[in-house]
Amino acid sequence: MAETYVDKVAAAVRQVPSGCVASYGTIGEVAGYARHGRHVGRVMRVMTGVPWWRVLRADGMIVIRDAELAAEQESRLVSEGVVVVERRVDMSRYAWDGRTRS
Repeated sequence: MAETYVDKVAAAVRQVPSGCVASYGTIGEVAGYARHGRHVGRVMRVMTGVPWWRVLRADGMIVIRDAELAAEQESRLVSEGVVVVERRVDMSRYAWDGRTRS
């Protein structure tokens, strides 16, 4: 059975190591869909069982509009050792490059 786009994105999100973050664009590239960052965000809304909190905007910003979910994302990142300042993560320090596997 062929993997769907959602399956490929989910597999890419699962590869982001604890203590790291990835941009939506990086997840799109790892899934085999370069330049699909915006689509990644859309399909992540229907996913379960993936470390969704590790995926951020390319500038490191937490973009979840729901305040409770944004707080949960920040809390989960902090519990993994990621420093979050004003809803932003330093991508130069914590970004996963899409090559190294967890």
